[in-house]
Amino acid sequence: LNARYGADSAEAFSLFHRPRLWNPEQGVWMGWERKRGKLSAFNHYLRGGAPNAFSTIEGDISRLHEVRYIITLDSDTVLPPDTATALIGYPRGGQLQSDVAVVLGDYSATGHDIYGHGNVRRQVYELQATILPGEFEEIRHALMRRLRACAIAASARATAYAVSVVFRELVFKLHPGRVHDLGIYWLPANLDYFALGMGLAVASAWLATRETIPPLAEMLGRLSILWWLLALACFYIVCKQLHLPLGINRVDGRKAFARQFLYGATAFFLLLPAVFGPQDRGLIRRLLRWQPIVYFGLISYGVYLWHQAWIGQAFEWQKAPDFQASFPALLTTALAWTIVTASASWFLLERPLLRVRDRTRAVREPVT
Repeated sequence: LNARYGADSAEAFSLFHRPRLWNPEQGVWMGWERKRGKLSAFNHYLRGGAPNAFSTIEGDISRLHEVRYIITLDSDTVLPPDTATALIGYPRGGQLQSDVAVVLGDYSATGHDIYGHGNVRRQVYELQATILPGEFEEIRHALMRRLRACAIAASARATAYAVSVVFRELVFKLHPGRVHDLGIYWLPANLDYFALGMGLAVASAWLATRETIPPLAEMLGRLSILWWLLALACFYIVCKQLHLPLGINRVDGRKAFARQFLYGATAFFLLLPAVFGPQDRGLIRRLLRWQPIVYFGLISYGVYLWHQAWIGQAFEWQKAPDFQASFPALLTTALAWTIVTASASWFLLERPLLRVRDRTRAVREPVT
């Protein structure tokens, strides 16, 4: 970098690398406090402290102690010409002086990451209005990349939902006598559920990265009571209005499609308050944040794998025909053993495998 961009043989770039410490809670080797700790240590180093914060330092650092401002750039951050000087308060077209350091690393360039004086957030908003039209080209390209990524994610989930519907329709048309085997239990028939769940997961992750919440997301967050009422209405229609046969008898035609759609809608509306809106407000969100509910979500994959087997075992223990056993006894027995088995699956298999994955990622993590 110095050979390519350095002016008059000056070393404009320096490398700071921190030693890794063992984190027993996460089971990985990592830099102290990850990215926040990296910037904190660098800031203290510039002020004459933290002499042992970095194990490797390369480049000319003689002028770094004059730095008063730090701008951090992530790999997907766009810094158009003159924006850094205007952000700090220099005249347009001026050159960055020795009191400004630009840190290149895996970190977001937000107001919280800039050390200096003044109301950074206000200056950023004013800066957006003063960028020349030609300087928007890089911003436009970055915006288009993000829009394409969002479009691909949305189309993938829409495709999964459509595949589920088409698969069920083909099963009804080609194998009317095997709907119970093919149309319900095979994975393609339930891709619509995966699409709805992954869509909510993507929305939750996207909102977590934003400093401001879009108006539509705020509106959805204020209607948590309405979403649960809609979920209750969908479930009531399945139970009382579709006139489905009792038990696990085969259901063909439109009733099967209606049941599939309403089951998905029930779960979708139940989960909306967990994605949109402030998670520390409201009775519904307090219920969703209740520790037993949180733990049930933690072991939910094991619950999904084991619950049906334990329901069948509970029927055998009661020695009663299907759907004629005592429901309270069936629920208590199947639920208790499902939780025990799912907990064992989490602690003995899932969590150790996740820790192995985290260690692998930590080893492959690039040096910043």
